[in-house]
Amino acid sequence: LDTGRETFLAPVSWENDWPIVNGGQKIPLYSDSPHLYELSVPVTWRDDFSDSELQLGWYRKNTPVVRDYSLTERPGYLRLYGGPYNLSVPACPTLFLRKQTQRICTWETRLSFHPRNQACEAGAVVWWTYFTYSSIGICRAKDGQRVVRLRSPGGEIVDFGLQNSQSDVRLVIECGDRYKFGFQGLSDDESNEEPIRWIGEADNRSMTAA
Repeated sequence: LDTGRETFLAPVSWENDWPIVNGGQKIPLYSDSPHLYELSVPVTWRDDFSDSELQLGWYRKNTPVVRDYSLTERPGYLRLYGGPYNLSVPACPTLFLRKQTQRICTWETRLSFHPRNQACEAGAVVWWTYFTYSSIGICRAKDGQRVVRLRSPGGEIVDFGLQNSQSDVRLVIECGDRYKFGFQGLSDDESNEEPIRWIGEADNRSMTAA
């Protein structure tokens, strides 16, 4: 999820060789220009990664040097190849973002990840800049246990052990007056899934700190 800049389209007219934007008025969220139409954004969205290319709407923090993902190696999944850069450096980590278009929404992703060492981590992130973000992901603890790691905007890190060392995990982020982070252990028998375990929060002011 990304809560960065927005782009607006406004009419421009010329008066005495000077451009006049939107008739000299403030640019509103909606325009009544006859040349524009209101884009209908679906309330729900899902990417099952069944196409040979990523859906429109995904974008990268920077331009990657190499292709670091595949949609064909495991059909129906987005496979990422992690690189040497983490989220705290001004380079191009293996990171795919989508614009958060609603203040109140829920983001979910199903993750199949088994880290081989303590340097590897995969998950989801609420992104503002490489100084300000909150992430929830799967990594490996010192004792070799697979854990869910929550990282707050202030840099604090808390680990939560997973009951099942092999199962997929659903990561959940609820957005509103604050960002609420949780995870759910999944099983082959969907009727025996664990409840969502909420493990932390980050308020909107902290998530937009300069």
